[in-house]
Amino acid sequence: MKRNNNEVKFQMFRYDGDFYTYTGKVFDLLLIGIYWIIGCLFIVTIGASCCAMYQAIEKSILEDRETATKVFWKTYKRELPGSIKYTVGEGLLLFILMANIGIMHRYVQADWKLFFMLLYVLIGALIVMAGMYLFPALSSFQMGAGWYIKLSAYLTMKHLPRSLIMLIILIAVYYLILWMPLLVFVLPVGFGFVTTIMIYPVLKQHMSETKTEMPDAE
Repeated sequence: MKRNNNEVKFQMFRYDGDFYTYTGKVFDLLLIGIYWIIGCLFIVTIGASCCAMYQAIEKSILEDRETATKVFWKTYKRELPGSIKYTVGEGLLLFILMANIGIMHRYVQADWKLFFMLLYVLIGALIVMAGMYLFPALSSFQMGAGWYIKLSAYLTMKHLPRSLIMLIILIAVYYLILWMPLLVFVLPVGFGFVTTIMIYPVLKQHMSETKTEMPDAE
C-alpha cells in the first residue's frame, strides 16, 4: 500500500503529470491576463483583446492545441481591424445611455424618473450581455458584419439565464477591481475563463449555420 502511494505521488510530480499540467495552465492563464491588459491599452482595441483572450483560453487552456502566446497575438492581429467598429459602437451606445440617465436625473419629473431609470438599465444590460457573445463569435466565425450583431442578440435572449449569470459575475468583477485595483491582473482573465466555458458550447451549436456563406447585412 505504501508503495502504491509513492507511485501515485511520483506520477503526479512527473513532467507530464497533473501537477505540472495544471500549474502550467494557471501560469498560461495569468499570462493571457497580462496580454489582455496590454491589448486594451488603446481603448478601441478592447474588442480585439477580448477576441484574443477567448481564443487563447479555448485553444490553449481547454484544448491544449497551441501555446497561449501564439494564439493570443495571432488572433489579436487578425481581429484588430474588424473589431474596432464593434468596440466603438458598443462604447458609444453605453455612453449615450449614461448621458441620458444624467439628463433624466436632473430634468425629468420624479413620477417618470424611476420608469426611465429602469428602462435605461435594462437596455444597457442587454447591450453588455450581447457584447459578451459578440467578441467570441467574431473570433470564431466568418460572417457578414450584421450577422454578428443578430447572432449575439439572438443568443442573449435564447440563453437569458446564462446571460444574466455572466452579467452578474461581470458586475462583481467590476466592483472588486474598484475595491482593489491590483485584481485587474487576475479577475478579467478569470471572468474570461468562466465565460469561455459558458459561451463556446453555445456557439458550437450554431457552427453549421454560421459557417455557411451569408450576405452582408445592410
